Amino acid sequence: MVVIGLAVSECLLTLGTGIFRGLRLDSFESHPIIIARHNSRLLLMSIITIVAPAVLNFASSDKDKDARLLTRIAAIALLPQFFYHVYFLHLTYTRSVSAETNNSPEPPTPSSTESKITLKSLRTAALGKLEDSYESQLSLPFSLVLFVFSITLLLVDSIYITTSIESSNDATSTSFVPLIIIPIALSGIESILSIAMADEELVPYVVEAMTWSTMRNLFIFGPVAVILTWTLDASIIMTPDGFQTVVLGLAIVFLFSVLHYSPAAALGVRRPYGNPEGLFLITSFFMFAVASFTFGKTD
Repeated sequence: MVVIGLAVSECLLTLGTGIFRGLRLDSFESHPIIIARHNSRLLLMSIITIVAPAVLNFASSDKDKDARLLTRIAAIALLPQFFYHVYFLHLTYTRSVSAETNNSPEPPTPSSTESKITLKSLRTAALGKLEDSYESQLSLPFSLVLFVFSITLLLVDSIYITTSIESSNDATSTSFVPLIIIPIALSGIESILSIAMADEELVPYVVEAMTWSTMRNLFIFGPVAVILTWTLDASIIMTPDGFQTVVLGLAIVFLFSVLHYSPAAALGVRRPYGNPEGLFLITSFFMFAVASFTFGKTD
């Protein structure tokens, strides 16, 4: 219930932030504000699909039957949201590509001055392109190594968390650091940095960044925590020790670094070639649907 309570609190914090920072700017709504409102709806819908079955299961006398029924309904209700988000990402990508095509400048016609370009300037331009390509070639292997390393850290941390849940009677976890605190803290840090780097004219982009960071972090680990605890039939309160916390934090930072910086373009996961946030959200929606559909299943 601690995870559920923190998830609801984070949802309300995101919605409240969007309202107080201005989901409506007079009569004009900018593109980031529309996306922020869209993200808030998705966040609220997804949290409800987890909170509602848990609350009914906690308050009902016939817990198993009611929980199974409501989780099936929640899984079905989640499907339209899932496909709508896939369509939203496709529409956004299509519009961005068409906008870039329409705004691309026409190739300049050669003039008499341009025809007199010296050999030295051509050589300098060629060397500059060579250096850029060399830097990109160096960054791609490093990004791949960092990506593999972060995935390995996540797997190792999952083993430790699973072990700590299975051996909860042996008091393996002693630091009492809830797992959900890590993604919430990272999303808070990212939001603060976005506000610090933004001007007053960029308030809509700050709202968008806050909703994206909240959903990225919460949706990656929320479904994992729920599915893991339901599968093991353990308590939903997970308390990893200090080592697990450090490893998980490093894995998150490394993984987001690979997906959000320049090497991500070579990996095909950065706009306009891809959307890492959309990939996270689509994956998390699928995990939420699986968790809702299988929760309470005894056969």
